[in-house]
Amino acid sequence: MKTSVELNTPLVAGQTSTVTVTTRDSNSDPISLNGYIFTYEVQISGGKTYKVNNVDYTIADHTNIGGTGDPTTAPKLSPTVNGITTFDIVMPTTLDLTDNIQIQVEIADATTDIGSQIKYK
Repeated sequence: MKTSVELNTPLVAGQTSTVTVTTRDSNSDPISLNGYIFTYEVQISGGKTYKVNNVDYTIADHTNIGGTGDPTTAPKLSPTVNGITTFDIVMPTTLDLTDNIQIQVEIADATTDIGSQIKYK
């Protein structure tokens, strides 16, 4: 399987970025709805804003609330007929210099990472 994970713009406070996951088989043909299903794991950590305000990060229409620092696994996402899955990351408007978020796209079995981790900080 040939997959790629791309972020259209860097993660910035108060901005929305789009993640595109493209799936292809060994012949570069798209893997569609009946092929793979993806999810992602989110780890939120940081300083004052994270601890006091419990900052909300919205990823693929799923709100991840800072405050525990524990990974959160999100809903499953299916590729289109063209083998493409997209989802948005909405960053909170207020962030401290010590706030961090890491997002790892995974095959839905939650054991196989796809692409590099997406990070703020």
